Amino acid sequence: MPQAPDQQRLSDEELEEVVEEIAKDEAREGAGVSRSEAREVLRELDLPAEKLDEAAVKVRERREAQALEKSRKKRALLLGAGVLALVLSAGVGVGLWTQASAAKVARITAAEPVLSEEAGQLRLSAKLMSAPSGESVPMSCTWRSPEGALLQENAWQTKPVSHDAWETHCVLKSAPVHVKVAMTAHGRVVAESSR
Repeated sequence: MPQAPDQQRLSDEELEEVVEEIAKDEAREGAGVSRSEAREVLRELDLPAEKLDEAAVKVRERREAQALEKSRKKRALLLGAGVLALVLSAGVGVGLWTQASAAKVARITAAEPVLSEEAGQLRLSAKLMSAPSGESVPMSCTWRSPEGALLQENAWQTKPVSHDAWETHCVLKSAPVHVKVAMTAHGRVVAESSR
């Protein structure tokens, strides 16, 4: 049967831990130890007491360096978190703005498209509905032959929309017998006609 350790004796490792624990308790209480008490502890531990001042300076310098490094890391972490928050909020803002813009564009329609011939030209007129008020709308018309060959493209910006049923038009400088035309707003077809 193994013999129980002697409870009256402390091993060297236990003594080191006890001294460290007592020192921590004293440091927390703010009392500290005097230089003479520290020298006495060192002598009892068979350590050179004359190295106390030099070791104390090294310990303080190391603690200051650690505190400074900890402070730098904390600032870097806070700065990184701030930058990340800024990037995320900017991304969310851009996403919301893009989504809102896409919703505005999706609502634009054209009513009453009319393809007419005037003075040897073809004209497609339409009324833009639900266009965003106060904004210009990028428009285009693509004129094609019945076989799909491109005859002409028109591109323009409307003036800033100030009311619903905003009239706009595009013109083909010739008047072929058969033609197909598609009018787009923000690149999305809103009106088509042919003859």
